[in-house]
Amino acid sequence: MSDGPALILDGYSLLFRSFYALPPMSTRAGVPTGALYGVSVLLLKLLREERPAALAFALDAPGPTVRHEAFGAYKAGRAPAPDPLREQLVRLPELAAAFGAPVHRVPGWEADDVVASLCCAVPGPTLVVSGDTDLVQLVDADTTLLFVGRRQKEHVRYDVDAVRARYGFDPRGIPTYKALAGDPSDNLPGIPGIGAKTAAQLVLEHGDAAGIVAAHATLPARARRALADHLEALPRWEQLATLNRELPLAPPLTGPADGYDALRTWFAANEFKSLLARVEALAAGTTAPPRAGGRSRRA
Repeated sequence: MSDGPALILDGYSLLFRSFYALPPMSTRAGVPTGALYGVSVLLLKLLREERPAALAFALDAPGPTVRHEAFGAYKAGRAPAPDPLREQLVRLPELAAAFGAPVHRVPGWEADDVVASLCCAVPGPTLVVSGDTDLVQLVDADTTLLFVGRRQKEHVRYDVDAVRARYGFDPRGIPTYKALAGDPSDNLPGIPGIGAKTAAQLVLEHGDAAGIVAAHATLPARARRALADHLEALPRWEQLATLNRELPLAPPLTGPADGYDALRTWFAANEFKSLLARVEALAAGTTAPPRAGGRSRRA
């Protein structure tokens, strides 16, 4: 596998999506595995279809981030992850190692920032895989986002044209758009009185927060009134929504597992019997049967 893009995986986002998309599963010993199974199925599919030249996982580091320090209410109100999901998150690096993928964490920064830095550290095309729309801002001529939807909805592939078609502006405008319209998932308040349509128009016409602030006196009356008391807050929210692309990461990616022995062993230990056939098909360069028996038990 060497002719495809570098594959950059937003680990917790994918695990979260799998946890809620699939019924609970566990080994005979009662160890929860459903989310890890879902990530495994997705990654096997990506290896077969994308033939990536290299891959890596990005994960959040423990502890507060620079955004929490800058804005105490950042991501406030999120429900804690249930125990079975947390147990599988701890084991996600094991799965990554079985696939031959390094795991990157940087204290003080989120996995999204790690993904952004990986995209900049790797020459050539990259495919980011995530269920987080914050990563849309990374899309450019070399970077595509495969957005994994909730509850097994169809995945959406975003290149620059697809981002423009959905949002009406270029990917780099996403942080400014979120600063204006808000982002409930991150508890970013946005600017009261500015909705999604107005936010998109402002980004399209004025680019970023600095451009909008500079043009404030000439904005339509409604937008001008909404922004009047928030001109200092707008750059702050924009900064919070902007990903850091300069974190030090070395070595950033490696090639997929060679020979798949570690993956066979890990799947067998976790009772993913149906996936063993897919590994053999992948190793042989053929298409795996769409369904086989022998999954871990449902909890």
